[in-house]
Amino acid sequence: MAEHLWSVLCGRAVIDKYTGTLSIFDVREAITVGVPEEAPQPIIVPIPITMASLWLRSETDIGETGTARFRMVRPDGTAGPPQELEVNLDTGPRSRTLFYANAMQVGGSGTYHFTVEYKGADEPDDAWVEVARHPLVVTVETTPPQEVAID
Repeated sequence: MAEHLWSVLCGRAVIDKYTGTLSIFDVREAITVGVPEEAPQPIIVPIPITMASLWLRSETDIGETGTARFRMVRPDGTAGPPQELEVNLDTGPRSRTLFYANAMQVGGSGTYHFTVEYKGADEPDDAWVEVARHPLVVTVETTPPQEVAID
């Protein structure tokens, strides 16, 4: 099984096409969302989220492939739909995966977790192993309705 070295939850991650250098921007630890009192729940928060992960071959000289899966787990324990990406370690000893989301569904304040799971190419569908779990503390602040004066 490929070794998961690290994952970072951030706003944006960029891999330089010439050097292969990874740059990580806006590490996500907590956000505050302002919503009107009358807004229906849940709400869609337009916030970019990227999970950047680094993987390493389990045996230095032997290539391998697998699948990484990313998902958001709400404070009540229910999980959103997963995203999956191939982890290709056939061509080199290390591989990066970048999962992207342009928004997240928020049902209220609490700690939301973003997980990374892995399974090898030859493993059964139920062989997923959680390798990372990153908390994002979400605070929802309601704002009273504002009166609009019309002249």
